[in-house]
Amino acid sequence: MDAYDTLEDASARLEAGLADAAASAGRTVAIARVGSLLTVSFRERAPINGEEALTSDRDAFARFFRAMLTENVLLPPSPFEAWFVSLAHGDIEIEETVGGRTPGVRRIDRSRRTPPARVPTGARRSRRPSGSCARPAGPSRNTAASANAPD
Repeated sequence: MDAYDTLEDASARLEAGLADAAASAGRTVAIARVGSLLTVSFRERAPINGEEALTSDRDAFARFFRAMLTENVLLPPSPFEAWFVSLAHGDIEIEETVGGRTPGVRRIDRSRRTPPARVPTGARRSRRPSGSCARPAGPSRNTAASANAPD
């Protein structure tokens, strides 16, 4: 099997694993993939333009991203960014992503969504950091750097 076949196989397994995990969690997820690039959208069908992309459930993607981050799986932080699968992502990395992803999908179940806290009129929100940069995620298991790190 040459490098392109290996890359295609890994990308197809990642796509199938994500779709299976979303279905088992009862989530509607559209996955668009061309070769080793893919995107995950929380909507019925993959968007074909910017207007459709904006109709994706971006809050669900944000919850999914944070859930995956707690499992040390680092994804692109925006639903509008592509995932890049490389030859550094072997069987172990794909399995850890798909296997670790199931709890991530379950955590974004709409029934578990908590409404944002209400801020009294005239009150100021704190300026604490937010997002993935606010806390260390630990070592990522799905990066070329970790796959190629010296022993």
